[in-house]
Amino acid sequence: MDVTKVAAIAVMGVVALLIFKQYKPEWGIPTRLVLGLAMGVVMLSGVGAIVSFALEISEGQALTGDMWQILLKALGVAFVTEIAMGICRDSGEGGLAMWVEMTGKTALLLLALPLIKEVLSTAKTLLGMGG
Repeated sequence: MDVTKVAAIAVMGVVALLIFKQYKPEWGIPTRLVLGLAMGVVMLSGVGAIVSFALEISEGQALTGDMWQILLKALGVAFVTEIAMGICRDSGEGGLAMWVEMTGKTALLLLALPLIKEVLSTAKTLLGMGG
């Protein structure tokens, strides 16, 4: 992922938005959508590298495929939640952003429950309290 590309897109986008705001305000929303998509494409290249790395190190490790699947789902939930919260806040809907955030946190907790169960089971076994 190239942060300089995202920064350049953002700076050029802000300049374009300032110009459009003055002369063509109706172009603001389409411009924001195009900018968001462009930055999202750059960001996704970095996410792909993270997923590849995670899969590479998972081979032969103590973490099972199910655990990696949960972690990757949690990453997806975090991204979607953050993007939706940002859109809500930018639209002046702080209350909706709060509900999106709470829903995302609840979804992450639900995803983490099997991992928590596994950690507790391992701790019990290590402490000699059964399995």
